[in-house]
Amino acid sequence: MMLNTILKSIFAVLFTLATSINIASAVNENSRQPAIVDTSNNGISSLQQLFNGFSSSTNELLEPEKAFSFTAEMTNANSVSLDWNIADGYYLYQDKVKVSVDEPKSLQLGPLDFPPGISKHDETFGNTVVYYNNLALTQPLTHHLKAGDTISLSVSFQGCADIGVCYPPMNKTVELLIPSSSAATSSTPPPLQSSLTETDQIANSLLNQSFWWTCVILFGAGLALSFTPCVFPMIPILSGIIIGHGESLTQRKALYLSL
Repeated sequence: MMLNTILKSIFAVLFTLATSINIASAVNENSRQPAIVDTSNNGISSLQQLFNGFSSSTNELLEPEKAFSFTAEMTNANSVSLDWNIADGYYLYQDKVKVSVDEPKSLQLGPLDFPPGISKHDETFGNTVVYYNNLALTQPLTHHLKAGDTISLSVSFQGCADIGVCYPPMNKTVELLIPSSSAATSSTPPPLQSSLTETDQIANSLLNQSFWWTCVILFGAGLALSFTPCVFPMIPILSGIIIGHGESLTQRKALYLSL
């Protein structure tokens, strides 16, 4: 009886041990199997579209210098012309355009006068004003420099592409030569010359004189005209008129006819 109990206990222990070994082996086999990955056509297609879209957007972006072509030149001794040629599909922020002085420190800048722009709600900067295609500004200068001096300005600006990509702020340093004062004023139109004719000038002069003085001037002018060559053809005509009165002509009447 005792022996049967001992044998049953040993058998139960061995059965339990064998069962544990089988379970552990099954777990190890399952852990060695590779994870199942969804390789369906729909998943691959979505990944390809995402990658192609990102690559296409990156390839379409222009270099900053081509997207926002910037030039600066002296308009005259007191102003600098700033011009941006903006590529299609790109825009420039108004509030990101800044100009500062590098040299000389005594140079002072006037305020920039921006033209009307386009109001735009930007995801990055909120409501702002932007420019497409072109932006032209005039930077006023206040200085006591002489012709031939050089000035150095720093111009910073920032823009974005319509596809939603923004460029980092760009900074350009420009060195410009102060032109001579004659060159600065060469664009000023010459003063208008008087359009009055000589006759108008004489008439205005006579209007400023007294009545009797005007009569004296006119009499003298008429007397002077009687000695000009254009009066010579009148001599035979006048002589014929005087002679035609015959013997009844007196000296007073002859003088009257001659006048």
